[in-house]
Amino acid sequence: AVASLSDLETVEEIIKHDIYAFIEQQTDELDKVMAYFTKGWS
Repeated sequence: AVASLSDLETVEEIIKHDIYAFIEQQTDELDKVMAYFTKGWS
């Protein structure tokens, strides 16, 4: 089955939420590394 566009958008939002939650739990040094990569996804 092919996922609808709305389903893909929902998954994307969940992933983004998880990524940001993960970043907040890490050290400042790792925050900077993750922030560098996540900037490319926005």
